[in-house]
Amino acid sequence: MQFIANKTYALRLATDHESIMTFRITRRSQASVWLQRLSSEGKATGEPVRRSVVPHNGNETCFPLGRYSMAPILSAEKLV
Repeated sequence: MQFIANKTYALRLATDHESIMTFRITRRSQASVWLQRLSSEGKATGEPVRRSVVPHNGNETCFPLGRYSMAPILSAEKLV
């Protein structure tokens, strides 16, 4: 699966499985996505950030908060 512009995706944090974060893909290129974090009301918080797309098991993924130990991973299969 691939990320699609103007669609919303969700992830769960490894440290708190009940905590769900949502992101909207504002635009994309072949190798990158620009995403914006959404509040619980569905409103954008902050400016879009650019992240590299990484293929994993047939799905596109990215690290919306940056790469670090225990970083959450956003997957294209988690379309909201």
